[in-house]
Amino acid sequence: VSEESNNNESNDIGHKGIIFFSGTADSVKAVFEGKVEIAFPVGDCFAIIVNYGDYFITYINLDSPAVKPGDLIRQGQWMGNLPPGNKQIKLVITTRNNNEYDPYDWFRWSKEEESKRKY
Repeated sequence: VSEESNNNESNDIGHKGIIFFSGTADSVKAVFEGKVEIAFPVGDCFAIIVNYGDYFITYINLDSPAVKPGDLIRQGQWMGNLPPGNKQIKLVITTRNNNEYDPYDWFRWSKEEESKRKY
């Protein structure tokens, strides 16, 4: 993903998260090593929830998942592509208790650093 942008407001599925924008219809790769818990449709696209120990990342806006529930995935592994004409992937990070986790903390970005990024 070539550019990042924070969307720390509730998105279309009612959760805070972060949106990564791409200059092309890119592939979506795993942030960390984990286990695919579920893949499900969201509108015309798909979402994948991956378990990373005590945390879960929901990847929203895949054209078609290349992984299935129960799959163990490696960091950087291809999980699917962005839909044609839509160049963004949404990530929502939660804990085992379904509490949302601030994406700034997860990716270790300060809000000040993010505000200086050029898009």
